[in-house]
Parts: sequence; C-alpha cells; structure tokens
Amino acid sequence: MQMAHAKELTQGEVVAVEEYLNSIKNAESDFVQLNPDGSLSEGRFYLKKPGKFRWEYDDQPIIIVANGKSLIYYDTELEQSNYVPIEQSIAALITRRKIKFTGDLQIVSSNKTKDSTKITAVKKEQKDVGEFTFVFTNKPFELKKVELVDSTGQAVEVSFLELKVNRAEISDSLFKIKDSRLR
Repeated sequence: MQMAHAKELTQGEVVAVEEYLNSIKNAESDFVQLNPDGSLSEGRFYLKKPGKFRWEYDDQPIIIVANGKSLIYYDTELEQSNYVPIEQSIAALITRRKIKFTGDLQIVSSNKTKDSTKITAVKKEQKDVGEFTFVFTNKPFELKKVELVDSTGQAVEVSFLELKVNRAEISDSLFKIKDSRLR
C-alpha cells in the first residue's frame, strides 16, 4: 500500500485544529478500541467539557470516568474503584475547556494528507505521562480517532463511529460512580 504524501501542519492549520477542538462542548459516540495486545473492545463514549468523560465497554466490566478532578477506573463486577488525579493522565487533554498546542502542551508531530490530519502532543512538564494524538478526516473536518501512548509505551487507539458533537445536553449523572466506599 502506497503512503499518501504527508506534510507538516502550518501554524494556521494548528490554530484551525484548536478552534475545532475548542468548539466541542459535549460529544458522544460508539467506539472501537484497539488494545495494546491487539484485541478489540467496543463501547460508548461521552464527553462534557470541562473535565468530564465516560468510556463504557460492552465487552468488559470496566467504566472509565473523568469527573473534573479524578480519573476513575471502576470495575462493575468487583464494585471497586481506582482514583488517579486527572492531571496525572494524558487522557485529561480531551476534557479541557480550551486546548492550545502552546503553553503547557508541546506538539511532538503533525501531518496532513489529502484525506486526514494528525497531531500528537505531550504535556511539556509531564512528558512521562504519555502522548495524545488526535486524528481527523479532512472532508468534512471531524475527529475520527484518538491514540494514547502511556508512560510504559502501551498504545491504545480509539476510533469513533459517528461522533455526535454539541447535539444534546449530556447529564452530569453519567460522570458519577456509585462507590460503596464513599458512603
């Protein structure tokens, strides 16, 4: 398969990516996830800016929730939660009210082909938390995939199937975990 000619993004194209990402107030989509071991998972994704997202898996008992303060890994079978401060996770990048690829973020790579645009960033002061890549289709310009590489080099790719952006209000109850330890 021949690779389409790719070029690095111009500053104007980077600003256009920022404007698109910052226009998203909420979103939801079914997704397919390619896991580090090569297996696939499916589920539903919800985003509500600032600070909130939810990944629900159809094939595993895990729900991942960002509630604005913590990233929570909840095992529905064991009814157990693990909490991580959200700023210690590269996944928190997608929940920011304002994404700017300057300041605390640094672009690691970017490229554009006829069909797609891709931009990879790290937190300048926390490069050890990993990399976050946004992948867009160009016509129409839409977020189609996110790729995360964590501090151990484990990569996860999540492809969105018909991402619905700013269509309807998303309930805050989706971003709460009923943890029996918090009663």
